Amino acid sequence: MKPQSERVGAGGKKQSLLWQELTNTELEEARDSDYLVLIPLGAMEQHGPHLPVDTDVAIAWAVAQDVARRLDSTVVAPPIWWGYSSSHMSFPSTISLRPQTLLALLDDIIGSLISHGFRKIAIVSSHATNRPVGQLAVRECAARHGVPILYLHYIDFCRKVFADERVTGIGGEMHGGEFETSIQLHLHPELVKMDLAVADYVDPKRHFGISSAGRDLNDAGNVSLGYDIEKLFPTGVMGDATLADAKLGARLFEAAVTGIVTALDEYRSHDYGDSARSSVRLDPDSWQRRD
Repeated sequence: MKPQSERVGAGGKKQSLLWQELTNTELEEARDSDYLVLIPLGAMEQHGPHLPVDTDVAIAWAVAQDVARRLDSTVVAPPIWWGYSSSHMSFPSTISLRPQTLLALLDDIIGSLISHGFRKIAIVSSHATNRPVGQLAVRECAARHGVPILYLHYIDFCRKVFADERVTGIGGEMHGGEFETSIQLHLHPELVKMDLAVADYVDPKRHFGISSAGRDLNDAGNVSLGYDIEKLFPTGVMGDATLADAKLGARLFEAAVTGIVTALDEYRSHDYGDSARSSVRLDPDSWQRRD
């Protein structure tokens, strides 16, 4: 089930949700009407032998579109296809950005939007290791531009549903397991090769040497360490993809979209002060310059 890229506006007229399908004049009107801009952030990396390598960005893109369809005055920017995926670099499908590159990219994109007058902007993210960079980006934006930008990771809004309804035990989802495969079975079943799905349950002591390391989406552990996924999980799957189910994927997707819509409604309606409402355009050089 792919999300629709249009909403029905006044008089039954269809309006595109997508930045790249709008004209400059339409985007000027969106800015002047205080539109919210969503920036989908994903990654390009392996997800086992059964899932396409665009799984992260495809989910972020789908979530952002469905969120925008349910909200008024919202537009979805083109997705950021690449993320910080250094632990996947042993697999030839991975295209990874360095953390500083991703941070600079987010800064330039957000800086462009702010310089044009947009004041409500949210990053809708997928892929776990994008999180620290995305969180740093929104904090830096507030410090440098005085504009509050929101970072959301879609998994945070459906984590409880997965905990309540999953079939696998703990260790069945850290990457490419029941959770992500179920969502892709819902969104893009034609791209999922379930006959190639595998299971490799995560055991923190056996895999990472530390019993308090993360072992599951619902058990992140107490320590963080770097590792090469291919050396520890040769198939690229960290968990169990064999028990994935499209119906579970649909419930997870709906929970993510519903939760994000609520968060964005609150974000957009809150008064963050004069800086967020200012119509003064920033000097583009003020955010392009790297002193």
